[in-house]
Amino acid sequence: NSDYHIGLGVEGEVNDTHLMLGSSKLLEKKHIRVSKKIKEIVDQLHDKGESVLYLVKEGKIVALFGISDPLKPESKEVVKILQSMGREVILCSGDNEDAVKKIAQAVGIKKYYGRAFPDEKAKIIKKLKAKGRKVAFVGDGVNDSPALSVADVGISIRSGADIAIEVADVVIGESMHQLIDAFKISDDALNNIKQNFKINKVVNTIGLIGSLAGVFNPAMSTIINNGASVLMGINAIKPIFKEK
Repeated sequence: NSDYHIGLGVEGEVNDTHLMLGSSKLLEKKHIRVSKKIKEIVDQLHDKGESVLYLVKEGKIVALFGISDPLKPESKEVVKILQSMGREVILCSGDNEDAVKKIAQAVGIKKYYGRAFPDEKAKIIKKLKAKGRKVAFVGDGVNDSPALSVADVGISIRSGADIAIEVADVVIGESMHQLIDAFKISDDALNNIKQNFKINKVVNTIGLIGSLAGVFNPAMSTIINNGASVLMGINAIKPIFKEK
């Protein structure tokens, strides 16, 4: 028998022995006492920028695991490019605050949240949206699915958990540079839509004024109207031929 606590850890029976493996929040939930000596070891691991998993056997902590995710080589560059494009980059992680702070500083992110578990990530996004912000969230784990579902745009990674990929609106490859490509495509599409609105407005305004002034006959007005549609169609497919 086993139980998975989303964002916290897992517990179950192994050879009639009750075991738990998870974060400090799982220990708090299960009212597991952490001794002063263990806290000192945990602090040392946190100082190294590592998050800590606790192995609990029959209600007692028997082992600690310090873990950390290596940064992708392109992370700092991607963050800088996103910021230069006018995007605010925020780091939300379930890891402890010290580890998250070190990562944020390493890649140039000013605003970050540590110990942000699944529901809390979703709440952070909802608060940003309540302020009128448009939020894109990038995540690849089971714990990211609530945040992916409430974001305006959920972005997952191809190697991520199945549920994260299923919930996401966009799936990118392993390179974070593809995140930049996704934003550029989005910007190009929005600009294209705005251009088409302007084309439609200008051409049809000219046709309307010309018709009212008697300059254009009905046939010419029809040609002008259809011409606007052709111009918008040409403009719409322009990004396909855009040089990379």
